[in-house]
Amino acid sequence: MDIACNGLQTGGLPQSPNEGLTMPVLHLTRRRALQTGLVTTAAAGLAATAPAPALASPPGRPGSGELVDLGIAMESVNVRLTGSGPDGAGGTSLYALSDGTPVTFSVISPETGKRLFSWSLPDESLAYGAGVYGIEGGAYFTARSGSATALHFYDHAEQSVTHITTSGSGQPIANAVIRNVIPDGDTLYFCCYPRSEVYALDLSSGEVREFGPASDNGGEYAWGFTKIGGALYVGTGIGTGQLVAIDTETGQRTEIELDDPPASIAALGTAGPLLLVPLPGRTGVYDTTSGTWHENLPGMDQVASAFASGGDPALSYFRVEEEFWAFDADSLEATPLGFAEHGVSTSSLRALEAFPVDDHDVIACFRQDGEVIVFDPSADEVSVHDVAVDSAPVIAHSIGLGPDRNVWVGAYLSAGVIATVDSHSREITQLEGPEQGDAIAAVGPYLMVSKYPNGVVYRYDAREPWEWDSNPDTLATLISPHLQDRIFEMTDAGGLLAAASIPEYGHLGGALSLIDPDTGEYDVYRDVVADQGVSTVVHRDGIIYAGTTIYGGMSTVPTTTDGHLVEFDLDSREVTSTIVPVPGDETVSTLCFEPEASTLVGVTYESNLFTYDITTHEVTSVIELGITPTGATWGRSPTLRYRKHDRSFYGVGGQTFFRVSATGEVTVLDEEHAWKSLTITARGEIYLIDDNRVHIYDVG
Repeated sequence: MDIACNGLQTGGLPQSPNEGLTMPVLHLTRRRALQTGLVTTAAAGLAATAPAPALASPPGRPGSGELVDLGIAMESVNVRLTGSGPDGAGGTSLYALSDGTPVTFSVISPETGKRLFSWSLPDESLAYGAGVYGIEGGAYFTARSGSATALHFYDHAEQSVTHITTSGSGQPIANAVIRNVIPDGDTLYFCCYPRSEVYALDLSSGEVREFGPASDNGGEYAWGFTKIGGALYVGTGIGTGQLVAIDTETGQRTEIELDDPPASIAALGTAGPLLLVPLPGRTGVYDTTSGTWHENLPGMDQVASAFASGGDPALSYFRVEEEFWAFDADSLEATPLGFAEHGVSTSSLRALEAFPVDDHDVIACFRQDGEVIVFDPSADEVSVHDVAVDSAPVIAHSIGLGPDRNVWVGAYLSAGVIATVDSHSREITQLEGPEQGDAIAAVGPYLMVSKYPNGVVYRYDAREPWEWDSNPDTLATLISPHLQDRIFEMTDAGGLLAAASIPEYGHLGGALSLIDPDTGEYDVYRDVVADQGVSTVVHRDGIIYAGTTIYGGMSTVPTTTDGHLVEFDLDSREVTSTIVPVPGDETVSTLCFEPEASTLVGVTYESNLFTYDITTHEVTSVIELGITPTGATWGRSPTLRYRKHDRSFYGVGGQTFFRVSATGEVTVLDEEHAWKSLTITARGEIYLIDDNRVHIYDVG
């Protein structure tokens, strides 16, 4: 059976551009009709459409259907960023940020594992922790969205939280995402994404100083960040990492030469005047005093994954796989601390913390689920504390239908959860699952779920119980050697799984991948349009129709200007047709078929709806939906699906829920939620997700 619209049979819009689709377009925010009708274009490859009517008819009113809130999709602890510091009373506090809606900030005792304080951020749009930085008697911590980062200070003695500043467009710190903070007296230093910018904030005056970008080779991420003496050290990169020193007095930027640069420098450690740098196959040791590298040091022929400094500034602690190590700046060697002998798993451990207890240092780590591991190397003891961090609603990310016709919801950067909704009882069940479920599709008896990072495809046999790590199992991993990182959309292509993907950071060239769900054998077809990612995919009668985006992985610069629509023949495994459906639009975000007809309907990121005749291989109409785009430009939104019961298309774009009728009328159904996506069951039930909840729209 052919599958269209990612598992949905479709139909409805008339085939001729003169029969419908000559529609009044509703401006979704101002609620008025735009007299634009169809866009007439003479661009190559586009069929001219009927002219707009002289007067637009009244706009569609909000639909008479009812939105039913089914509840939170998933809820869990999701500790991704941690910190530690002196509590001002002779002890140490551990700090944890748990992602969700809202982000929660928790203070934990390392001795007992008890929660001493907890605070939920009032702004639920700041759904991701950005960092925690302990000082004497408190901690600075940050939480972000895609467009802003809020900085707060926790006072241990007062048991209170104070807002310091929020970065973003139009703010004193204009960069959207603060990645790291270094407190230094009355000054806070920041490194940011994008543009790897570095700033300083004077807390007493509020003055902001701009040091400019750390990277000069296009690396937009500033990752590793530390300070030794009067210099900031920044590790950058996606593609080719750079190590940069910035003089805090003069602002002078100096690049430190690397013989074999890594793709990125994700962390930096310090031991006295020495800088510890993860490099390919080893951890480099750079003397900031002499400007030279130490070579062939004992214990440093391995790549550290996290660093921490405790009470002795000459020591730096780091983790390699199952073991913790200590590097001594005086002896210039690293020694293992014996943690691996205790048999405690390091799975999903977050950042490394170290702090003084009596005359020695103790190491602590949170797991992503909030469990705390405390290791005292002097006493050779490990303590495991139960979870004391508050859970919060998980960010919903994807939605689709399984082979049992139930609805599945994937999470965004979670601690490993997924949800299923019984389409009969409407009951939501949370299960253990992937960290981030990017795309969902059904092929035969299998539910297919993709995961970011690394372009992983999981296969769940719905005939057997769900048992994470066994059923589903891992069917394919597309990161190596194919460099595919984010699978945006998947569909059944005549018994094969067709997957549309974007490459990893620093690379152009996404892929259309075809995977056999029974055997796991697969073929990857990169660059179906040169240097473009593949953002959406549907199938009909042996032909795969794929939409592309000009964008690649983050920290890449597009080489093209227009998103394409591609036809790919399953028999020949070749591209048979390529067209630009809407000149100037960068991403073809979603594709959907009407049933038993030759028209393919698509929507671009820029919210232009187009129709495409698959027999003539021509675009037959282009209509402005009037929706303000939101989210990543490379195309997870908008989404369009067909409902055969009323011969209408339903869509989500710009966080707005809308309908396009068979006659071409566009109606806003709801714009009061931050809608992410939707799917439609065989019975015609429309399921939607917003930030964290599942809803049904009863058409009525």
